[in-house]
Amino acid sequence: MGAGHSHSHEAPALGLSATARRATLALLVVVGVVTIAGLIWLWPISHPSVGGSSMTAEGVDAVSGRITALAPCEDTGESSGQGPQHACQIAQVEITGGPSAGQTVPVELIGVSGLSGLQVGDGVNVAEVAGIDGEASTWAFVTADRMPVLIGFLIVFVLAVLGVAGRKGLFGLLGLIVAGAVLFGFMIPALTSGHPAVAVAIIGSTAIMFVVLYLAHGISWRTTSAFVGTWLSLIVTTGLGALGVWMARLSGMSSEETLALAGVLGNLDFPDILTCSLVIGGLGVLNDVTITQASSVWEIRAA
Repeated sequence: MGAGHSHSHEAPALGLSATARRATLALLVVVGVVTIAGLIWLWPISHPSVGGSSMTAEGVDAVSGRITALAPCEDTGESSGQGPQHACQIAQVEITGGPSAGQTVPVELIGVSGLSGLQVGDGVNVAEVAGIDGEASTWAFVTADRMPVLIGFLIVFVLAVLGVAGRKGLFGLLGLIVAGAVLFGFMIPALTSGHPAVAVAIIGSTAIMFVVLYLAHGISWRTTSAFVGTWLSLIVTTGLGALGVWMARLSGMSSEETLALAGVLGNLDFPDILTCSLVIGGLGVLNDVTITQASSVWEIRAA
């Protein structure tokens, strides 16, 4: 294995025994083969159908727009109370996308959306809702257009990482991209396809570790020791998480969103999903802790 690039000086040879090297490499090969086999086995070939949902029906697709005017709703005497649930504004939205581009339509901002601080000139996403029994269609607020803000923060984040960490920061960003690709390209589709959540979490997390650790810290025995420690800790975390979820009788359903998700995808095992989230959440912590511990032990041994 070649020297790593993540340090200004590489640790000297520490006299690792041939047995230790062979055992570590053997474990690495086994984990790699199991990970590749798991990716093939769990790869989401088909996706669940949600065609019966009204959100995909014609006329309900969200389109972009821009607020041109804001005014409080008329007081009908029914919503004069205090609190977020009584907030109401009428926004005049100029449609900028879709077949209705150029039209200006009224959109009600009710409740939380009425208190979100939207101002004239802000971008929003709205949807035309067909009327019932011959009634005229109306326009509904979907969400604020936050992409310009998010892109701005992303640019600042990337520049800060590159300015502080240089080449290592670049490789760290590449590892972050790979982790996102595995999460959104494999893990989430595999979960929605009904594959075992715990198996998806272990295989996906291991694939992320293989790329992120070696990409960010270089190919070396030091990185390999950190990988082995992270992987073994991940297995222990998975076992303890599954045991805790089972013993505490946690359902994994804690909000309206999970209930709605259960209605759309009835094949989800929410306790397993909860365990999967514990594994993914612990991966970042384990990654930082084990690479730091491995480097510390390596330096102490060298001294």
